[in-house]
Amino acid sequence: MKTVLHDEAMKKLPDLMKMRKSMDYFRERTGEKAVAIKESRISIFIAQNNLALSLADKLVPLIQALAPDDQTVAKIRCARQKTGSVIRQGNYMNFFYIF
Repeated sequence: MKTVLHDEAMKKLPDLMKMRKSMDYFRERTGEKAVAIKESRISIFIAQNNLALSLADKLVPLIQALAPDDQTVAKIRCARQKTGSVIRQGNYMNFFYIF
């Protein structure tokens, strides 16, 4: 059963795919794709386990301390504000890379 909201969302899908392709090029050139995936997974973990967003302020330094040699982990910047934004806005740009 299709609704009006479903039809509107399906109309936006091609635009989202175009945006994804243009961002892919940038992310692959700068190595930001791997960082975005890690930030997305942290945000999703916090949301799925119903944890406080302020946990991101302490969790990211812990992860960085556990993997000091990993350059992508060193670039993670996912504090409370960014984590909340990723959760609230649905994380459209990174959704295709996470799973």
